[in-house]
Amino acid sequence: MMTRVLPLVLLCVLTVSSPAWCETVAGPPGRMVDVGGRRLHLLCVGAGSPTVVFESGLGEGSYAWALVQPAVGRQYRACSYDRSGIAFSDPDPAPRSVAGLVSDLHELLGRSGERGPYLLVGHSLGGLFVRRYAMRYPDEVAGLVLVDSSHEDGRRTASREIADAQAKALAARGEQMKRWRVSGQFEEMGFHDKVPKSMLRVLKPRSGSENWWDARFRENSLPDAQDDLTPEQRRLQVPVVVITATEWPTPRNYPPIAWKQHIETRMRLQEELASRSPRSKHIVVRTEHHVQFENPDIVIKSIVELARHWRTWPSTGSPSQ
Repeated sequence: MMTRVLPLVLLCVLTVSSPAWCETVAGPPGRMVDVGGRRLHLLCVGAGSPTVVFESGLGEGSYAWALVQPAVGRQYRACSYDRSGIAFSDPDPAPRSVAGLVSDLHELLGRSGERGPYLLVGHSLGGLFVRRYAMRYPDEVAGLVLVDSSHEDGRRTASREIADAQAKALAARGEQMKRWRVSGQFEEMGFHDKVPKSMLRVLKPRSGSENWWDARFRENSLPDAQDDLTPEQRRLQVPVVVITATEWPTPRNYPPIAWKQHIETRMRLQEELASRSPRSKHIVVRTEHHVQFENPDIVIKSIVELARHWRTWPSTGSPSQ
């Protein structure tokens, strides 16, 4: 079952300079799709195969692709969505896991009628989700674009100093969640400063909800984010583009020297991601983590190039002309 919601909002969200009447419209763009007693928010534009499906980073939703999806949608079918509990999607009472979220996406695409093959684009933690999707449903996937993706071994390879800093940060957020639950007052979610204002007007009323903060908190420690697979078992047969950001400022209360070493290790892990497919391309860009906001053109170009040439993408990493 699908419910279409306020189609006029779609024009507001997909236009960086929105008409004045957008200010008076509230509600999610796109449609709400029943995935079995819960509804997930799905926003699709354009036409053309393969269908490009965007997967957002930790605790983020479809708005994370506001500068990329409209451009891709001018040439291909392009879909973004909100995972359970995030933005406009209903929460899931089941424990949160990578396997469960991948199943949600598969159910969403099937029930919505969106047709494969799918070119999956994953940012940060979303990169892990789309790789798992490609491993579980290989016949549905045309290719992957990994935008500064998380790595399964990211925490396993962290030094003791970095692991301790991460644990303290997570514990502090856990205590904050407890205080918020007692008071019933959750602060507004923070957004990247390049999210269009028209979209923020729709999002902010929901960004202080317990469901959204709970989903975000639980995505910090998914029980199956790490795996014990061998390098051979992690291999991917679809073409893969890996986009890696290099500008990672030292987080507050993290030891600077250990963080610098951590980022060097992270680059090696990014290179390992690019080695998983015999048909891969690795692009390194001087931006911070949200490449899709800070250099959307490189993300758009990578998606369109792979969508155009996914059947013939060679092992050299460049498409045939």
